[in-house]
Amino acid sequence: MRTIKNLFYTLLAVVAVAILPACEGGENGGNGGKGDENVILLDRQGAAYYLGKVWDFQGEEHADYYVVLSNCEIGQSVQTGLEVPMEVGGWLLFLDLWAEASVDTANAVLPEGEYFFSNLRDMYVVYDQYTVATANIEKVGNQYRIVDRQFKGGNVVVEHTSKGYRIEAVMTTEIDGKDVELTFKYEGAITFEDQSDDEQWKPGMEENITVNPISATVDTRPADGYTTHVIRLFDAEPYSDGTHVAGVGHMISITVFSEQGADFAGDYVVAESNGTTTVREPGKFQPGKFYGTTPLGSFVERVYPDMHVENAIITGGTIAIRKAGNDSYGFDIDLTTGNGYALTCDWTGRVEPFTYSSASAFKTKRVSEIKHASLVEVR
Repeated sequence: MRTIKNLFYTLLAVVAVAILPACEGGENGGNGGKGDENVILLDRQGAAYYLGKVWDFQGEEHADYYVVLSNCEIGQSVQTGLEVPMEVGGWLLFLDLWAEASVDTANAVLPEGEYFFSNLRDMYVVYDQYTVATANIEKVGNQYRIVDRQFKGGNVVVEHTSKGYRIEAVMTTEIDGKDVELTFKYEGAITFEDQSDDEQWKPGMEENITVNPISATVDTRPADGYTTHVIRLFDAEPYSDGTHVAGVGHMISITVFSEQGADFAGDYVVAESNGTTTVREPGKFQPGKFYGTTPLGSFVERVYPDMHVENAIITGGTIAIRKAGNDSYGFDIDLTTGNGYALTCDWTGRVEPFTYSSASAFKTKRVSEIKHASLVEVR
């Protein structure tokens, strides 16, 4: 099973549950929760990670704090391996919060303040791609009905108290076709595990790689003095979020910098670094970097027949892109991976604009797996 932010998915309890396909009905209007169905009181920390300035190599100063809160025992789905609440009316709340970095990373402290829901990382942001809630709706025999609640918007207020933290998350979700405001409240200690300086991940692709794409997308992001283009080339069908491979195959993800307002056709060499920050200037591409096991910048992803995933970062070489007419481009890619192997691609085809979807890979995959879960027994 692919894990999108896999460092967060440590098994929190040696318990397995069977799950029923999710539905929008059920007890408590489909909300789950104890007491007021729209106010959920959380009383325990499931996990908390301080990840530090994950994107400091892009010049971003905000740091990542990831918190999992619950109101019951946490177990594991037999079908998906994902964490789920073990009791009917139970909830898990996953919060991905960005703010100033902690000076003492071994004893990180989540800053006080109001955090706003966004699809962009920034100071005092609740990042939508990894913020979601999971509810245990009902028990049928030895099986549970689990549903994820994806959020459309909201905010989180964090205060420091004598007990540790007071957190109130007011989030909007859709239930039975209607927008519903859910309020999650927590007061208590939160102890962050320091994952801000993980050991360098060593990828397993110890060979030369040639990719023959069948499709490509480009995500263009204007900036001051240059334009960033994130180009993804797939030799298999892409995943529903458009940022991974859905089946056996490869994806090359390259980030190139053109003149401000310009197309991405051109010649590119690897960008230099100023300390930990990439120097962005036209004619350069961003080198790759591993954060734990997560590749950032330019990299290649491979999905194997047994569906396990490996990545190799791109650290050098050249990229030549030529306009071929009617949104088509020719690519001549001759790159070097972080472990010293060649990555090549010679392809001409249509490059489609990439459209961001707030239903991230993480949330989409959880919902898809839960809705298509087969009926199994508890073990």
